[in-house]
Amino acid sequence: MVDAILFLLLDLSRTKPWWSLMIETSEFTHSLTNTVVCLMAVSEDLSFQARSLNLMSSFCKPVGADPIPAMVYVMQKMPSERIIHLLEGIVSRIQSLPPSSYSLGQSLDIVYFITIRSESFARNFLIHHSIPWTCHLMSRITSERRDGRSHTSSDVMTGLERNMYVCCAYLLKVCFTKGYRWILQAIERHLLELILKSLPLVSSESFGRTTLIALLAELCDVIYTFLIQRSIIVACKKGMDRIACAGLEGYLSHGDDSFRQAWMRLKEQVVVRMSFRASFISQGCDNDSCARRDVCVAFLLTSILVDGLISKCPRRFTDREKPMQQCSGCFYYSYCTRECQKIMWPTHKIYCKKIKDMRTNGYTVHLTTRDEHFLEGMKLNDIYDHASSIKAQAQHVRRDYPPVIALDYASAPMTVTVRSSLDFKDLDVSPSTWDELVEDARSQKGELVYVRLPRLSDMQESLHCVSMEMRILRA
Repeated sequence: MVDAILFLLLDLSRTKPWWSLMIETSEFTHSLTNTVVCLMAVSEDLSFQARSLNLMSSFCKPVGADPIPAMVYVMQKMPSERIIHLLEGIVSRIQSLPPSSYSLGQSLDIVYFITIRSESFARNFLIHHSIPWTCHLMSRITSERRDGRSHTSSDVMTGLERNMYVCCAYLLKVCFTKGYRWILQAIERHLLELILKSLPLVSSESFGRTTLIALLAELCDVIYTFLIQRSIIVACKKGMDRIACAGLEGYLSHGDDSFRQAWMRLKEQVVVRMSFRASFISQGCDNDSCARRDVCVAFLLTSILVDGLISKCPRRFTDREKPMQQCSGCFYYSYCTRECQKIMWPTHKIYCKKIKDMRTNGYTVHLTTRDEHFLEGMKLNDIYDHASSIKAQAQHVRRDYPPVIALDYASAPMTVTVRSSLDFKDLDVSPSTWDELVEDARSQKGELVYVRLPRLSDMQESLHCVSMEMRILRA
């Protein structure tokens, strides 16, 4: 009966007058959406899943001038329990590791389809569970190959490769567009090791537009671009250490030149960023009182005195190599000592609860204050490291306007170039106007710096004037 109804609805949806009538009827759209979602949660029939997705695709189309289809509004208002029940059913089917990639790809298509259209779906399930079970599935695929079962049939080998391809594509196109925290979650689930373990599955077969080896190289490059965030740098270093201990780099012989270049580029950048992190590690604290030399009531309460004055936290002078301590509630703020955290707590506890609530509800906090300080220091460090190249490039840039040092962290490898400030005249990404920035640079206050960062599914750009200890372009 269910199949017959679905076939009927699909046939009717292919007729434009009937489709327009049904989709413009709010009661029908509401009932159809809830019914299909509930049925998809309990059905294990793959053909039913495919027809349900086709039906939802047909009705998730904009009507008239409204860019958001009515079905999306219905999905947004669904109870969280119903959403999670549906997606948990899909995940349980995915984790059964089918011999063919059809059901895996179909199930991931459903997850992708509904999460990009419904914030409620994405918030309640995707960002909490998708990466762990995807990495778990990738681990099972590689173990199938290592156990020798893949040698019994070339069809099984091809199926495993196709399943791995779907998983990698899912991470790139759905999960990693959510921001650095989801990339961090994958690396903590041993994604770097899984990338190398996937190489023996690689063949010349193309799935869609690319091959598995191309997707694995793209994964390496995406991770590379996010090596501007402290937690990802640390997680990658731990992953690289595990790879070295297990001797997994021997799998590189199964990759092609482009993959090996992407992998070595990633590995070298982890070393560079860890070196910079070591010099940054104890240079700041989110307790503002620690950074001031004036008398502070908060520090009087803890009787921390230096030369008769209330000063910076003593630990920042005597134990600079010891790491900051993160707040265990929000994992957002960092402190030099427990005393610093206690001083900050009366004002921090409100923000701590808000940040915890945001993460519980599926939202992400992108960069902490300390992350921003780390990024600022890293930009200056990269400029100094590339000083000779910058000076050489500056000779070929027109001098009637101040040149700009352009840092592109969204590309792999990152690039440091010199461009004319005229290139950025129409770029509205700074609180100051272009004329004000140019005037600052001309008055010898600093260098003009353009920065491009990866951020979610788009890019973040900024143009600002930076004061530097050493002049680069006009030294």
